[in-house]
Amino acid sequence: MNKSRLKPIGQKQREKNAEWKRITDERAEEENYICQWCGKSGRRDDEFNPLDGHHSQRRSRGRIDTPENCYLCHRLCHSEIEDNNVDTLVYKSRKEWLKSKEV
Repeated sequence: MNKSRLKPIGQKQREKNAEWKRITDERAEEENYICQWCGKSGRRDDEFNPLDGHHSQRRSRGRIDTPENCYLCHRLCHSEIEDNNVDTLVYKSRKEWLKSKEV
């Protein structure tokens, strides 16, 4: 039986991950641990729904890891943003985004 194994993370990626964690931790402190999407409080170390950093401008489009490019949101809120391809530069909160969908 051939079990697939995850490729080990290289040093360069570990460094990028550590930098993004540092930036996200700083943003969490600046935002008083409030999710920018739903407006509810959270924690970085929450086991179920932690506060994560979302890239407002995607890295795949050449954007870098900076505090200005870090949008703080719960993991479940992050999923909603990603699943609906919401531009957090245009819609600063879930409330704004939902309002734009009203007809």
